[in-house]
Amino acid sequence: MMRLLAAFGLVAIAFGLLVLYEPNIMNWVGHLPGDICVEGDGKKISLPLSSILLVCLAVAAVMKILR
Repeated sequence: MMRLLAAFGLVAIAFGLLVLYEPNIMNWVGHLPGDICVEGDGKKISLPLSSILLVCLAVAAVMKILR
């Protein structure tokens, strides 16, 4: 269990550094069909439903493979 937690932490750090140095890699978040974006009166509300679902499925698939 500790190895899995350590591996997850290392992957999270690597992903964070990747996004920090290459911010264009995450342009798809919030722009998929099914993502809700409401703008008005200088305010913007974003609810990335499809993006969250896609990330959740990817994490579940990786966890299933590692288990």
